[in-house]
Amino acid sequence: MKGGGAWNDVVLTSRLRLARNLRRYVFPARADTAELRAVRAEAFAAIHQSRALKNLDCLNLEDLTAIEQENLVERYVTSPQHIEREVGRGIAFDRGGAFSILVNEEDHLRLQALLPGLQLSRALRWINQADDALGALCAFAFSERYGYLTACPTNVGTGLRASVMLHLLGLALLKRLNEVMDRAEASDLTVRGMYGEGSDPWGHLYQLSNQTTLGQSEEEIIQNVAQAAEAIAQQELSAREELLREHRTLLEDKVWRAYGVLTQARLISCREATDLLSFVRLGVDTGLLSGVTKQQLNELLVWIRPASLQMLHGRDLDAGERDAVRARMIRD
Repeated sequence: MKGGGAWNDVVLTSRLRLARNLRRYVFPARADTAELRAVRAEAFAAIHQSRALKNLDCLNLEDLTAIEQENLVERYVTSPQHIEREVGRGIAFDRGGAFSILVNEEDHLRLQALLPGLQLSRALRWINQADDALGALCAFAFSERYGYLTACPTNVGTGLRASVMLHLLGLALLKRLNEVMDRAEASDLTVRGMYGEGSDPWGHLYQLSNQTTLGQSEEEIIQNVAQAAEAIAQQELSAREELLREHRTLLEDKVWRAYGVLTQARLISCREATDLLSFVRLGVDTGLLSGVTKQQLNELLVWIRPASLQMLHGRDLDAGERDAVRARMIRD
């Protein structure tokens, strides 16, 4: 949430996800409860035994409330798919949420590193250290011909997915997002909403990631995604300059209308707040608006979400209460 990293006026976060499976077990989608629990027990034992990973907190998903599970999704510590079926599934993560290991999501193990700005190379160092530590204690499913074996064929090979979250409001206002997506697909990359596959692009936030892992090294995957992210970030900055130069009054109007609603509203939904915060972020990045920090915007992006809001207040809130509490938090 503190920001930092390269291109952080466009690139909010860098995330790496590494898929690994244990040799002796079927993939989670085909495993019964006993086998899922056996995988979890073996994974947690290896984490506790490893000097590099022993400081991670290990939790069984079925021991968490629904709100606590959703809160982990909203903080990008885990995925929506992981909490759909909780029994036999688990998670290990550091207190800051920058590193986590998902147990029995689509694969037996999914290692994830999340950093602010464009820092894929640094995230890769974290991931590789954890991979080496687990690989020394667990027998991974591996083929000399295909590489690491995964539940989804598109992850076979390195098992590595690299993604960056981009704020692309300038390109959206100039109606140039389709060009960006077409170029990404032509480079074997994909652009999705903020929570990945099947999610909507709330707040003009998009995830750019590689589509396949077979036939490329980890370094090549990182390089391809990073180069594409830099190119898109440059296009976004150029779009913002064009808006300031040729449509300044329109841009000022959108930024200040958003700021006005956010500072005065008494009821506001999560979707509306996220979309309006996008305009405030653009106002801060272009110098049209002062007095608001990027860290405040990053924190609000997480804490206005339903589960996170209820975690902060320590109780269940219905939709109407959440809209009121959310509005008050943003005003403050």
